[in-house]
Amino acid sequence: MFATPEDIRNGTAFAEIKELSDDQLTAYIQRAGRWIYYATGVDYTDTTDEGILIDLKTATVKLVDLLWYQDQPDAAEGSIAGMQSERIGNYQYTAMQKATAQSDTTGIPELDMLLKGLTPTRVYGADFFSVSGPSDRRRFR
Repeated sequence: MFATPEDIRNGTAFAEIKELSDDQLTAYIQRAGRWIYYATGVDYTDTTDEGILIDLKTATVKLVDLLWYQDQPDAAEGSIAGMQSERIGNYQYTAMQKATAQSDTTGIPELDMLLKGLTPTRVYGADFFSVSGPSDRRRFR
């Protein structure tokens, strides 16, 4: 974990988050840590780089705010407000009335910048080898 419950209370934008128990905050911190892992593809649990640790703590605080907000009933209802269900006999389906564009960002500029900065860039050097795909076996008969 990259932040403590006290770090969250000191950095949150929501008064309601400050009132959560340590156990509740720890659950959000753990979710934020997994989000960081999935967003960056890097396991930072053993890092000792002070700059990276500061970024991880800040990102965790921002993610806890985001996760808590998304868990609120109004936000959850709003995320499915565009859904339409229909039943035909035994068959039922649910579809979005309007497609939502998928994005690799959270919409929070500072958080997006931190996650981008924590994501390693792919550098291909002289030791990069590639296989282009399966060969046509018929040529070798």
